Amino acid sequence: MEPEPAWRIGEFPLRDGSLRRLREPDAVSIVQNGRLRTGVSRFTNAHDKVQILDNAKHVLFSTETFEVPSSGVTFAVDMSAEGRGCRVGDIYDGFASFLCLDFSTGTAIDVFCRDDLCAAVFARLPFPGLSLPDLEPLKYWALFTEARLPSAGGHRYEISIRPRERRILWTADGRPLREQALPEYDLGPLVLGLGLMTEKDLELDGSVSCHGQGLRAEWGAIEISS
Repeated sequence: MEPEPAWRIGEFPLRDGSLRRLREPDAVSIVQNGRLRTGVSRFTNAHDKVQILDNAKHVLFSTETFEVPSSGVTFAVDMSAEGRGCRVGDIYDGFASFLCLDFSTGTAIDVFCRDDLCAAVFARLPFPGLSLPDLEPLKYWALFTEARLPSAGGHRYEISIRPRERRILWTADGRPLREQALPEYDLGPLVLGLGLMTEKDLELDGSVSCHGQGLRAEWGAIEISS
């Protein structure tokens, strides 16, 4: 809503040439004291054919991209999420996300949270509109590491990408969540994302990700350091 916004509603191209906006029509967002609060009382955004479009209920993308220097970069953010009608103990039934997305290679380096649950995610994904070369032994993958936090509410998450060391480290409140070796390819510029999402596999009859649940999330200012 600003003349030169830092964030925009996420969108992906569809095969028919149209754009799919990653937006819940009844989402409410409040920016106050340097923090973003976004809530949806009931998820409605689903897709029966494309997993990524089914996952992304309401997602913002940064309008700026961020290079990954050889010396490394660390992204830190305070984040919390409270579920409404989400399945107890199942973070993938609804969560807030902080996303680091490289659309040149299909790489996603993310952290999810809801209530007292969190997950670190490393993936190479078939984002709509991308054509990626084959890799051995796998072209696409998604690796998840879940953890239970000492309490619900806000926690500080960091994603540290270290190309010289060929590794990525995720932490929550300074405690390691996951350590991952970088693939052999180099990362391109990253688009950051803030999202309300699910991660439920499509079934033969289509999407099963919406069953009346909702989510309220909050993010603090993102800190970027080398």
